[in-house]
Amino acid sequence: MTYEENTVRTPANVLVRCSLLFAIGTGVVLASGCTGPTKRGIEQRAIAQKKFDAVRSRVDFDQANHAFESGNFIEAKGHLEAAIDKFDGESSYWVLLGRLYLETGGLQDALQSFRKAVEIERDNPDAHYFNAIALERVERPLEAVESYLTALEYAPSNSKMLVAAVDVMIGADMLSEADRILQEHRTEFEDDAAVLHLSGRLAMMEERWNQAADELEKSVLLDDFRSVDAGGSRPGPARGGTNAGLSFDHHPS
Repeated sequence: MTYEENTVRTPANVLVRCSLLFAIGTGVVLASGCTGPTKRGIEQRAIAQKKFDAVRSRVDFDQANHAFESGNFIEAKGHLEAAIDKFDGESSYWVLLGRLYLETGGLQDALQSFRKAVEIERDNPDAHYFNAIALERVERPLEAVESYLTALEYAPSNSKMLVAAVDVMIGADMLSEADRILQEHRTEFEDDAAVLHLSGRLAMMEERWNQAADELEKSVLLDDFRSVDAGGSRPGPARGGTNAGLSFDHHPS
């Protein structure tokens, strides 16, 4: 028997198939060694970068807030824009920007900033409160009242929201509506001097003299009691940062 007779002849199609499988296998091995980042990896890195930018932006915001409280509006705006460039998803940044525009007369820019703040965080009472002030200044009192009452909804223990809303209604000669709103919230603020004073003032305008006298007397007594309790001196208007508990006086003009 010759060598050729002892050799097992492999069909050509089998050889081709083996060659193809080997080539494919080699490609898989090579590809696994030089694969780029996965879609999930890219997404995770993007999330991490966003968190890092948010942290960095807070430093700029704190500087902006400090400059604002010091009356350095140009410096405050520069720091605030830097914060927003890094991270624009924080509603308090837009509230402070709107307040800057309020201070410098840019009322339409202020309104736009407050709208952006509300889009980001619907239940931010600061955004609604300062938006109402801007609406007053552009002479849109009904919208201002609505915005003040929305702020009160999200900050139900802050009487300044109620006082501001009712004050606007009185100015718009909506006396019955103002009285209705006051009565709705009367139990929540029955010992609040500012609310009682406003209620007494409204009663005088509607010639309810006995009620006016009672409300105003109680308001004065409460105010005096709190002044003595605080050390004998009446506290001045508090003015804090954007998240300072909304201890701001109503000052639309």
